[in-house]
Amino acid sequence: MRRFSEIANNLLSEMGWEAETCATEEEAKTKAANLDVGQNKYPVYYFASDTSGEKPFEEFYTGYETVDFNRFKSLGVILNAPSQAIENIQEMYISLKQLFSRKDIHKADIVALIQHYIPNFEHIETGKGLDQKM
Repeated sequence: MRRFSEIANNLLSEMGWEAETCATEEEAKTKAANLDVGQNKYPVYYFASDTSGEKPFEEFYTGYETVDFNRFKSLGVILNAPSQAIENIQEMYISLKQLFSRKDIHKADIVALIQHYIPNFEHIETGKGLDQKM
């Protein structure tokens, strides 16, 4: 498990930047807007997320699957991943296409449709999206 801040700091480092932790979002935005050419510090502000769909960490497997964490250093491999019949995938695609063609589509409709085809799909709804955060 790695925190988002650790991943972001490592990415910045790989790109030749050093993360400069700011106390507030406004401070980070101001410093980012005033970056000078050749400067190697990049302002960051890390905070607890409260947006829909965000989870404390990402898992790309379920408790019903067997994962080999030893094959690769930083990657697990699902050994018994259930496969979907092509007919089910095509049916979901058609259903999604029909849903997105509607003018009165709501996020809850999309979540419900996905949960119909992927029963263990979990979505956390807070009423706040990334658009409100940016």
